[in-house]
Amino acid sequence: MDSVMVISEPNRVVDFPDIDVDNTHVQLLNNMGSNVKSQSDIQRQRMGLPIYKHKSRLISSVKENASLVVIGETGSGKTTQLPQYLLESGLIPRKQMIVISQPRRVAAITVANRVAQEMNVKLGQEVGYCIRFDDRTSPKKTRMKFVTDGMLLQECCVDPDLSRYTIVILDEAHERTVHTDVLLALVKRAQTRRSTGDSPLKVICMSATIEADKFAKFLQCPIERIKGRTFPVAIEYLNHPENDFIDASLIAVLQVHMDMPVDGDILCFLTGQEDIDSLQDQIVQRAKLIPDRPVIVCPIYAALPESQQMLVFQPTPPNTRKIILATNIAETSLTIDGVKYVIDCGLSKKRQFHSFTGIDTLTPSPIAKSEAWQRAGRAGRQQAGHCYRLYTEATFDQLRDVAIPEIKRCNLASVVLQLKSLGVDDIMGFEFMDPPDREPLIQALMHLYELSALDNRGALTDLGRRMSRFALEPAFSKVLLASADMNCTDQILTIIAMLSSDQIFYYPSSGRELADAARKKFYCPSGDHMMLLRVYNAAVEVNVDRRWCSQNFINARAIRKAQSIRHQLASSCKRIGVRSSGHLSDDLSPEADEYVRRCLASGLFLNSAVLQADGTYRTHTDQLANIHPTSSLFNQRSRPFCVVFTELVHTTKLYMRTVSGIDASWLPEVAPRLGFKRAKQAVPS
Repeated sequence: MDSVMVISEPNRVVDFPDIDVDNTHVQLLNNMGSNVKSQSDIQRQRMGLPIYKHKSRLISSVKENASLVVIGETGSGKTTQLPQYLLESGLIPRKQMIVISQPRRVAAITVANRVAQEMNVKLGQEVGYCIRFDDRTSPKKTRMKFVTDGMLLQECCVDPDLSRYTIVILDEAHERTVHTDVLLALVKRAQTRRSTGDSPLKVICMSATIEADKFAKFLQCPIERIKGRTFPVAIEYLNHPENDFIDASLIAVLQVHMDMPVDGDILCFLTGQEDIDSLQDQIVQRAKLIPDRPVIVCPIYAALPESQQMLVFQPTPPNTRKIILATNIAETSLTIDGVKYVIDCGLSKKRQFHSFTGIDTLTPSPIAKSEAWQRAGRAGRQQAGHCYRLYTEATFDQLRDVAIPEIKRCNLASVVLQLKSLGVDDIMGFEFMDPPDREPLIQALMHLYELSALDNRGALTDLGRRMSRFALEPAFSKVLLASADMNCTDQILTIIAMLSSDQIFYYPSSGRELADAARKKFYCPSGDHMMLLRVYNAAVEVNVDRRWCSQNFINARAIRKAQSIRHQLASSCKRIGVRSSGHLSDDLSPEADEYVRRCLASGLFLNSAVLQADGTYRTHTDQLANIHPTSSLFNQRSRPFCVVFTELVHTTKLYMRTVSGIDASWLPEVAPRLGFKRAKQAVPS
């Protein structure tokens, strides 16, 4: 693993057959896993899964217990089969449903598609999914619903007892997302309230083989264990530490591809999109020089459009190797057939919120031992495999046993707002499985008070209750609600939809100058939020034409997704009585520009910053930050004295992203609970 391989002879890179990525997920998933051609094939495959021999016992355990923890190894079939067993057993009354939460959008979609195929029903009828801004269910027909944990949490805010469901399954609970941890507590409360009625709620927590006792203790229930169909995996470590994990990954991928038989695919774990794009470009270039060994390179990460994520499930052509470049999305959430070799860089990007500074960083951090074993296990699902760890055995020994739960390292403002909307007054005493630290909770309460979502006693205000109705960060919920008074709801809907979509602009590995030039055509003097509005309007005007989008280096699917999100948000606004006065007919007029930026300041005032003599900006939390190079304000000769930004990111420097100039005098008006003395100071000369 430490040597460098030289490749010298030309060859080709095999691509997938042409696939229309706008087709439905069902079409893409018909070949997922096994190329089944008939219902009899599907049923034989179901009966061959390890979970099948435990079917009767599992059904009995669910009947006999209010709660159950199910521990199943990867490939056991627990995610797709247990919901079907319970529905087939008659445990779900006719007008009730079973709901299954997943931490990731792609998992909710793929599993729903697979189960619909196995049940021989149309997706969106008896079986459906509901993710943020995409609901594929039928109010009258759906019996089994797959959702993201965030969407189920949103449902709890509207219906705390989850009265539509007989059984709630929290899948992949070991990932310990903040939503899953909050859901654990909320479904336990709902279960207690419903225990005395005629419609008790059953709770099933499904997890990989870690922390089972902890979940069982919290839910006060037994554990059912299901063995997977796994094969031995040989683990190899580096002899010496390697600082450049991208280069080490490239060497490992190429060595495995050259030295090992083409009877299994490679799954390479990386930290994020930038790493994946870089490694993909390098592999494609090197692969052109490898004789008689064509490859397919498939990236998969959360921001990739779902339809493109599905390409990893396409069967690999004969005499070809598939190389999958993935984030930790492929650790447990997805089952990808054909993988025999795993390359593990030992890192993943983890979000860390620093409550004192207000900075939310997303940086590569060492994984835990449990995550390393999950990654290695992906190589042994169908045959004996190999896992190449790009770190030393001594480094592995020093890793944490399990990852720190997200609830202990994230901004808790959204969580606290949702809990307050559910009538939870004592946030500090709320029954979390792993209670967050006191300081982040206090900061979240202060943040919501400053947004006027809470009063000075910590009680939810009418504004706060309305804010909790949106599946948005509290600051953007307030911006949207304020837009009606500022005559710019239509524009704000578009801007928030664009911010909630996938990456709008893309940068090819070659031709970055052309991409920069294309982006500059949409720049707005006032900043990036109005630029997003301009991009959306221009794309919609040409009906999101693919050729136009390609010429302007714009992600057409991201625009279409923004259209869908905008429609959903507009419907939510209508339900709670937010209406635009319609006074502004020109989205990009100077008047509209000012109203939009004033409206943004009403929610993003904590993300305000003031220009300093050296060209940096001092944030409200006293951090020195720079305008990100991709901002339309980056190269302006005369920069605005005061700005608001959407997020702070820390790479080589602390950067503000998606930045717009505002008038400093607006801040005392939109945030009367805060003092902005700095905003009145002149820039030092």
